[in-house]
Amino acid sequence: MSQTIDNRIVEMQFENKQFESGVQESLSTLDKLKKALKFDDASKNLQDFGKNVSKNVDLSGLSKSIEGLSGKFSASGVAGMEAIRRLTDFAIDAGKKIASTLDAPFAQIRQGGWKRAMNIEDAKFQLKGLQVAWEDVAGDIDYAVADTAYGLDAAAKACAQLTASGVEAGDAMKAALRGISGVAAMSNSAYESISPIFTKIAGKGKVQAMELNQLASYGLNAAASMRDFFNNVIEGNEKVENIPEELKIKVKNLTKGLKVSEQDIRDFASNSAIDFQIFSYAMDSAFGEHAKKANETFFGALSNIKAALSKIGAEFATPIIKGAIPIFNEIRVFLNDLRKQMG
Repeated sequence: MSQTIDNRIVEMQFENKQFESGVQESLSTLDKLKKALKFDDASKNLQDFGKNVSKNVDLSGLSKSIEGLSGKFSASGVAGMEAIRRLTDFAIDAGKKIASTLDAPFAQIRQGGWKRAMNIEDAKFQLKGLQVAWEDVAGDIDYAVADTAYGLDAAAKACAQLTASGVEAGDAMKAALRGISGVAAMSNSAYESISPIFTKIAGKGKVQAMELNQLASYGLNAAASMRDFFNNVIEGNEKVENIPEELKIKVKNLTKGLKVSEQDIRDFASNSAIDFQIFSYAMDSAFGEHAKKANETFFGALSNIKAALSKIGAEFATPIIKGAIPIFNEIRVFLNDLRKQMG
């Protein structure tokens, strides 16, 4: 068996004479640099400056100030300063809270009033496009939200959308809008959250299982409420005395004059047999009147205060909005002309 041996040898030699020569050359270079920068003169100048200061400047006051400052940072001094800082922060925070509380009503007037005015303006514009005068539906809208926790502006927008779906002003519109108020109150929801469900049903003309399930997600069993409404109509109970006769006939024809169960209602919905008129009257009959008891709850009472403040704000915002429209139009014409000239 052959073996290969790889020998690596590292050899280091220390040349002392060469090292000393290099050191002497470096020291010589540093001496030249020192003389060039006049370090010796600088050191002497600093010493002279120190002597002059010690002779001519009285630093005893500074010494006393430093001692006084040191006392401030003793254990008791730091504790006292921390207490003052906390009291100051507390006073500032309390002032901010007081200012915020005092400003809250005015903020509601500004923000709530502007929102109310804008929503009503949008609703009027939509109604005008549908050839419906605001005066023709204003009473229906007020009927739906008066004494509830909901605003006229939210109901106005829903009214415009329902009108577009064919719901006529009068009793049908009142039932639909107050039905929204009732469902919103029972599910502790915003009017704007429930109104799209109603407008969707109105647009299709029929209530289906999808909408019943959607209302169930808000914690409301609409199918059970409609069952009670159907049975009240069939039995001729006083609760449905104000229901239009044509609607009563429609319900009786659908049920063949027999009482129904919740499952029957769901089956009707699956077959698209329940139209929007029946649905809206059923919701209004079940929950509409209850929505008008909002003042009995904390949320309802607070909402009505906000609504009252918003009404005040809307009185200021409405003329501003109306006055701004022609001005904006003039600005638009000017900008269009400017664009053409630049082109």
